[in-house]
Amino acid sequence: MDVEHAAAVLGVAAGATRSEIAAAFARRARRTHPDVDGGDARAFQETVEARDTLLRVASPAGRQPPPASASPIMRPQIQGPGLLAVWAGLLVVAAFLAIYAVDHPVHPVEAVVRWTLLGASAVAFGATGRRAFLVAALVLIAITVALTLVATSLGGLLALLLLVPAMYGLCLAGLARRRR
Repeated sequence: MDVEHAAAVLGVAAGATRSEIAAAFARRARRTHPDVDGGDARAFQETVEARDTLLRVASPAGRQPPPASASPIMRPQIQGPGLLAVWAGLLVVAAFLAIYAVDHPVHPVEAVVRWTLLGASAVAFGATGRRAFLVAALVLIAITVALTLVATSLGGLLALLLLVPAMYGLCLAGLARRRR
């Protein structure tokens, strides 16, 4: 069934909103349903088909679709293997600075393990969008910030500065994957 015929069957405009389609369907269904006196199974089937056809082309939440001449909104690309590699590379540079340019209050091996786990969980979240990886990365970032502030040095502060955009990009990529 085409859109114009479906609109005529329900008595609405071809560009009707979902709520208008639902109201028109309810009115016509009350008259044509086979269980109602005077109802007709074929007319009711046509009503259902008309509703389904119009709902397929109706925009959600009653918003009208933009005119065909309107240009689409360009959204920045926040995912993809190339950009994920850039964020991961920035995270590696931050880890290098934090490990080799800071006097570690605990032990240098602890810093290597912590930054390895932080990087792995952040990149895993960026690649999969799984919440557990995000939680692990955020906990490790909190520990890293606390330890860096205890042993404040230029290298540690630079590492934290580089950590911010890397985590921002990886979190955006992970959130985009969660929406799919």
